Amino acid sequence: MEILYFKNPAIRKNTLILWIGPFALFLLIIFLVVRWNITSKRPPKDLEAENIVKATEKTRLKKLVEGE
Repeated sequence: MEILYFKNPAIRKNTLILWIGPFALFLLIIFLVVRWNITSKRPPKDLEAENIVKATEKTRLKKLVEGE
C-alpha cells in the first residue's frame, strides 16, 4: 500500500475547479469585505433636504396641472 497524500496531485481539466475554487472564493470574500467597509464609511444622505425638495416639486406640479 502506497501513501498518496505525499505525492503532488495532478492538475487536470476535471480537477481545475478544485484548484482555482478556494482562491477565487477567498478573493471574492476579500473584495466584498473591502467594498462593504468602504460603503459603510460614507456619510448618510441628507434625506430631510431631499424630502423638502420633493414636496416643493409636488406642489409646483400640482399648481401647473390645476392651471394656477
